[in-house]
Amino acid sequence: MRVVRAEAEWYIQHVCERVLMEDAHRLWGPSLTSLQAAGHQLTIATTNYDRAVELAAARVGVAIEDGFAAFGDQEWCAWQGFNGSPGSCRLLKVHGSTDWYHANGEGRVVKLRHAMPLYGRVNIQVTAELLLRSAAVLPSREKRVNLPPYPDISHEFRRVSKSEAEVAVFVGTSMRDPDILDVYRQCVARMPTFLVGRKDRDAYGGTLLRQSASAFLISTLPRALRGDVIGVLRDSHDAVLIENVLDPLLRALDASQSASVRCDAIERLAMHDVRLGRGEVEIMLRSRDTDVRRYALALIEGSRDRADLLEIAAQVAGEVTDQDFTGELALLRRLLEMPESAPTGS
Repeated sequence: MRVVRAEAEWYIQHVCERVLMEDAHRLWGPSLTSLQAAGHQLTIATTNYDRAVELAAARVGVAIEDGFAAFGDQEWCAWQGFNGSPGSCRLLKVHGSTDWYHANGEGRVVKLRHAMPLYGRVNIQVTAELLLRSAAVLPSREKRVNLPPYPDISHEFRRVSKSEAEVAVFVGTSMRDPDILDVYRQCVARMPTFLVGRKDRDAYGGTLLRQSASAFLISTLPRALRGDVIGVLRDSHDAVLIENVLDPLLRALDASQSASVRCDAIERLAMHDVRLGRGEVEIMLRSRDTDVRRYALALIEGSRDRADLLEIAAQVAGEVTDQDFTGELALLRRLLEMPESAPTGS
């Protein structure tokens, strides 16, 4: 059993630490930026071990409260719990993180500035007083949720869901974890609750949103945070965005890709009605490639920053000699200015 556990911990460490800053930024950045702009408070509870949320937050300048003290000038920091103001974003990692460690036994928990893979009986002696080993909780019946800091995290998760949250969204969960299912049912009983997943399934009393996790995080959630949160989510009930949209988004933004690859990716995003923000679409509009610029115009209509992007497109039209781009931009403007069709009378 110890060998199996060590192998699982090794796998978790190496796979989860492969998350790239750019991927994390494109997946979580739009929601965190929208959160900051709208002034909401958001609690993210996740069973994932990777640091995608933390990487994206650092990139866009959003402070995260995860229960640990600030690093300051040290290479590690200690667990302090959720006692202060949550700020705009609280992060509850209910199964731990790749940069969390038990120190000197199991009573103390620290976070390292630079994560190191530890698994099984492998420990690392950081100082004479600090001996570290992995603190990850594996998804099995032998969860070590009674060890610090997991009781604090579980309490905070249930407290927020029982008394503080106004809307709950569960993304990408199979509901096989009885603890998660129990919290979900508590949320359904007291507030609007949404379950995001690719397939038709039992929503356990909540509202099912048939979307992939990437489509929800990149397109739907940022729009919700910038507007009427509950209204936008309810309106998204009929939208089917089951495709993974992170990969085509990254290809569309990658200037090292060929124009045909980027244009195909942009077309796929437009076809699936992925609504991007100003930052992503502006990069495409300002591409040196004429085809990429013209294809990017198709993303303006559905963007949550449509007015800003129309101005940017007009700037681009004035900076480049591209009659096709200018003509298609003029056509787009006319289409957007057209009033909705009125019923014809006799």
